[in-house]
Amino acid sequence: MTTFTPGTGGSLLATTQEGQVWGAVLFLQKVESDSVKNPNGANLVTSFVDQDDSTASISGTIPCVASIGANGSTVYTYTDPYTSSGFVKGTGGDGTASNILGAVAERVMMLYLSQMNGTKNPNAVTLVESFTHAVATSSEAGFVGANATLSFSLTLPTTMTFDGVSETRIAKEVFGNG
Repeated sequence: MTTFTPGTGGSLLATTQEGQVWGAVLFLQKVESDSVKNPNGANLVTSFVDQDDSTASISGTIPCVASIGANGSTVYTYTDPYTSSGFVKGTGGDGTASNILGAVAERVMMLYLSQMNGTKNPNAVTLVESFTHAVATSSEAGFVGANATLSFSLTLPTTMTFDGVSETRIAKEVFGNG
């Protein structure tokens, strides 16, 4: 498994990269469905659970700000358009994003990098089908001030348990720590 150390007191508690992606997406979708936290009705990420295949298909387009870093690299910043989303990064841990959009982008990128690492993914399993940043006008990006977007799509294998009343679904571990 590709371990992930969550921040103490943080919103996302999963200890694998796959679980962190699933948790961040579910957290974001909960915020998006709340008209108080999301008064503009943003719907940036969608997910579909296939009960038969035990998979979750996830796609999104997230607005961001692209800038040039001190060493000439491109830096992407994700601005939270929500009113008090409730996301907490936590103290310590592997995540550095300070808001839920940044957390989704960061976790998907971590998973994508693990997928491309032959030691962590010796069987060349593809979870992240696409991961692309693109320059865009603020109207194309969907938010004033944004000048770029991150678009991604992925499929996570999941495991479901049912206790007779409700289900619990978690993302299955795929990649190793190599």
